[in-house]
Amino acid sequence: MLFLVGCKASPPLPTPPPPTPPPPPKVLSDLAYDVNEAFGYTVYIEENGKPTPYLVLTNNYEDNVLLLRKRLLDEFVMYNEYGFYYDGRIRGVGLDSYRGNGKPRLDEHAYAAYVNIDEQDVYRMKAYPDNEPPILLEENVKNLGPRLFYYEGSVIDGYNDDGIPILVEKDIPYKNGYAYYNGSIIDDYLRDNFLPSIDADLQKHIVDTEITITAESSLWSVPYTEQIVRKVFLLSHTELSLRKSNTRCVEGAELRYFAGDYQRLIAYNSKEASSWMLRTPSTTSFSMVSVICYDGTIDSWASNEVNGVRPAFCLPKNLPIHEDTLEGEKVYFISK
Repeated sequence: MLFLVGCKASPPLPTPPPPTPPPPPKVLSDLAYDVNEAFGYTVYIEENGKPTPYLVLTNNYEDNVLLLRKRLLDEFVMYNEYGFYYDGRIRGVGLDSYRGNGKPRLDEHAYAAYVNIDEQDVYRMKAYPDNEPPILLEENVKNLGPRLFYYEGSVIDGYNDDGIPILVEKDIPYKNGYAYYNGSIIDDYLRDNFLPSIDADLQKHIVDTEITITAESSLWSVPYTEQIVRKVFLLSHTELSLRKSNTRCVEGAELRYFAGDYQRLIAYNSKEASSWMLRTPSTTSFSMVSVICYDGTIDSWASNEVNGVRPAFCLPKNLPIHEDTLEGEKVYFISK
């Protein structure tokens, strides 16, 4: 005879306790994307007295916290002009590299003034390939306006009523590196126009940061980099974790925030998605720079085209932050 003995049901396993929530963020580094994504990696900073959101990308950019403006600035800016050095800046129109005989060559689509200083001739011309003369379009051009032109080392500032060029200065070096970041229009703009818009107390905490840029000698040549120090700067092709390119130098290190997610490259102004520029040039040209298009793809644009701007800068890790409410939403601000 068989006796079946029933097994008692095992008691249910105890429910594990919920995970302990992380302590609320107290300093800026707590918000960094590579520290804890749960807090939204966003902090608000006052620009011209208005709270403005910034992405807190990493707490290890030269051992500081790297911030990137979440939205584009309202003003669109060009990376740099085509032209020549004058009074510490690049001036002029339509000039593009050198002829084979050492003279500057006009962009093939540009028109500009041709000036013979000694004989005081003024022409309007269209450039042609190296070592070939320009097409003469018009002689004795008058009143072209107060635009600076360059020819054979001289700067011309407009013309008098007789069509004679007004000589400003001789022996001015020609500028090839339109796509060179150091001293470019956008480099100066970030320092002179953008930086003063940030809350004065916070400006004192912005760190002088060493960034890697493409050397001017690398444009149309072998790629080399150099280091400069800036308070505010643009991000690079490398830092956006974009695919390595033979025509773009490695500038800095990849940021994990952008890795594998091109949607995070899309940036908006107050109305819609738009293009925005990087500090990285193409080494196959004197005048092409890297641009993120409205759909998050990468492209190269002429340096004198205007684009959106997303400033980046670094702050110390231990800056205190606090939670507040903005338009009904809980957000973080840097404490004063």
